[in-house]
Amino acid sequence: MKCDQCTRKECSKKTKTDDQENAAVNIRSLAQENGEKGEFHKLADAKIFLSDCLACDSCVTTEEEVQVSQQNTKDFFHVLNLNKKCDTSQYKVLAVSVCP
Repeated sequence: MKCDQCTRKECSKKTKTDDQENAAVNIRSLAQENGEKGEFHKLADAKIFLSDCLACDSCVTTEEEVQVSQQNTKDFFHVLNLNKKCDTSQYKVLAVSVCP
C-alpha cells in the first residue's frame, strides 16, 4: 500500500480497518448512553503517535519524533507556570491551535 504523498516505492503506513472504525463508534455510543463524558470532553495526558501522522513511519526524522512526543498537556501547563514566575525577558513563546 502507498500513501498519497509518499515518494517511497513501498509505504509502511497502516490504515484503519472497518472493524477498528466500528469499534470506536460503538465505544463512543455506549459512553453517551451511560451519561459519561466523551473522550473529547476530558482533559487527559494526550499522546501523539507517529502512526497518527500523515507521513510514513520512516519519513519522520528522530528530531521530529522528539518534538511530537513533547506536545502534551503536562509540558504545556509546565511552560505556562514557568512564564508566571519568570522575568518577561525569559518567557517561552507558545503557539496553540485548537480544533473541535
